[in-house]
Amino acid sequence: MRTHINAELAIAQQAAALRSEIKGLRETRASLPPTAAMKDADPQLAILDDLLGLGAQRLGIALSLLVAVLVEFGSGLGPYLSTAFHSRPHRAATHSAPPARQPLPAMPTTYAPGRGTPEEAWRKQRLTTKQGARTPITRLYADYLSWCSQQMVTQPLTLTAFTAWLTEHAQLRMVDVGPSKCVEGSELLQN
Repeated sequence: MRTHINAELAIAQQAAALRSEIKGLRETRASLPPTAAMKDADPQLAILDDLLGLGAQRLGIALSLLVAVLVEFGSGLGPYLSTAFHSRPHRAATHSAPPARQPLPAMPTTYAPGRGTPEEAWRKQRLTTKQGARTPITRLYADYLSWCSQQMVTQPLTLTAFTAWLTEHAQLRMVDVGPSKCVEGSELLQN
């Protein structure tokens, strides 16, 4: 039992020594000037203080004001940039523009809204049957888009829908030629 009491006494003495050490550290911390702790906490502020010599407190206030001004500037600039370019017409570029693509020669138009689909009109105007011909679907689609542009068709089919239309409605046969699909037995009319 005596050893148990001796162990408790040793623990109590150790706790008292630690309490006095903590008290001494608190007194040392309280005696330090507040700027000393700030220099260690913000190395950028310490470097600016060494370079400019304005004092850490003044520099802290100046940096806070700078950040506030930048935030205000950015919040005002965002709406300006999002609306400024859409409300005014664009100015001509100072450098020379690349030459414009020449449009395809105008075809006699037989497409009239309300009479069939644009795809049917395109097929009648631009495709012909030829035994053994194989025309890549991408070439047909490019011609179809160009034709739609000339005929002012505002919503041409996507490539996938165009391919489906060729096989289902136009009843053309697709074949794989290497990595691409081709329409068999049809080719584009020459301009």
